[in-house]
Amino acid sequence: FFSSRRRHTRLLTVTGVQTCALPIFAPTATVTSPASPTNASAPTFTVNFSETVSGLAASDFTTSGTATGCVIGTPSAASGTSMTVSVSGCSEGTLGLTLAANGVTDTAGNTGPAANASSSTITIDRTAPTASFTASPATPNKATSLAYTLTFSKAVSGLSASDFQVSGTSTGCTITPSASSGTTFTITLTTCSEGTATLALKASTVIIDAAGNTGPTSAVSASTITIDRTAPALTLEQAAGQADPANSGPINFTLTGSETLLASTVTASDFTATNGTIGTISCSGSSCTIPVTASAQGTVSLAPSGTFSVTDPAGNATTTASGTDRSVIFDSVAPTATITAPATPNKAASLTFTVNFSETVYGLTASDFSVLGTATGCTIGAPSSDTGTSMTVTLTGCSEGTVGLRLTPQTVADLAGNTSPATNVDSTLVTIDRTAPTLTLEQAAGRSEEHTSELQSQSTISYAVFCLKKK
Repeated sequence: FFSSRRRHTRLLTVTGVQTCALPIFAPTATVTSPASPTNASAPTFTVNFSETVSGLAASDFTTSGTATGCVIGTPSAASGTSMTVSVSGCSEGTLGLTLAANGVTDTAGNTGPAANASSSTITIDRTAPTASFTASPATPNKATSLAYTLTFSKAVSGLSASDFQVSGTSTGCTITPSASSGTTFTITLTTCSEGTATLALKASTVIIDAAGNTGPTSAVSASTITIDRTAPALTLEQAAGQADPANSGPINFTLTGSETLLASTVTASDFTATNGTIGTISCSGSSCTIPVTASAQGTVSLAPSGTFSVTDPAGNATTTASGTDRSVIFDSVAPTATITAPATPNKAASLTFTVNFSETVYGLTASDFSVLGTATGCTIGAPSSDTGTSMTVTLTGCSEGTVGLRLTPQTVADLAGNTSPATNVDSTLVTIDRTAPTLTLEQAAGRSEEHTSELQSQSTISYAVFCLKKK
């Protein structure tokens, strides 16, 4: 019992009693730290002694730890069994307080404590907690429950739904935090209408860390999301500017949505092509172009397939598409032409030729023709029509001789733009003869005079033995 606290002995002599040595005990001390962490400007330590002591002063203490600038205050009393000592001016960091050995004296004159008495180390933290939304829902989003992740720089308590607000065009949102204390929280929005929503944590004086600092000191916002639960309205038609009929490919069709379309959901399997093969589909924003290569001459059409399903970026799917103009005529064959001449020989002052095409053409003019043959002075009149499958062209002013009509190459085109003809197209030649014949009446060659006299003596003369000669 005496060995651990023996300081020294004194001789005590009592008359009639044997002299003995009495044990003398030095005072002991403990230094108790305030709660840690703390944001106090002057943390207060408590010093307890095993007995009454005196002579306690600020100079009996030293500090330790990473905090700097500390000033040890005067103890709350110089004597007693329990005193407090405040340390001010410290920066953030760690702090401990040590009472030096033999700094105080008890009433018997014993000094103590026998060895340094040190407190536990505390952490000084005066930094307000910060927060950030480390995860937000995808946008746009059709979900009825939207989860955000909110992370603080350190553990806090006191978080509640009232610490948040939602701005934007979405209304009716209910906010639910996953817990009231911790470092990382899940904040869930439910019952929001369609529209835009921005979740924010307001600046707070009630969210507090372990040291007593409140925060965040300013509002923290998550990224804005768009809540969209409406499927896009779609229209499928031939593309704007697509020639119809067309003489080359591909033939383009356009799928147009009432909002942005998710390109990855627009595939060839969503469509059925008639007389064609679907190529690589390209999308931009609310429009997708579907190219179709014609398999043969004729009508090429495109329609939604039985598995048609296209979504917007929020995942809302549409399985139908309207549209009335989903077909294009494919015609890559140039029209052919023939020219039919009038009867020959011919004495008419105007000769009409008929020009026939294998299909409707347009752009036919008088300058597309030239005159063949020996006749001169011919004037080519305007065709009876510049468009159609059969037109007439009249020549006037031609002299006698032969005449024909030629259609020169690449002068007309069909509705698909194929030009024609590939080479000159010529009519047959017509002989123009406007000169009347000169006639003579004589006995037929080879008949004798005697025979003629015999004929004259007969009552009937056969005129078959005479011929007319043109002079």
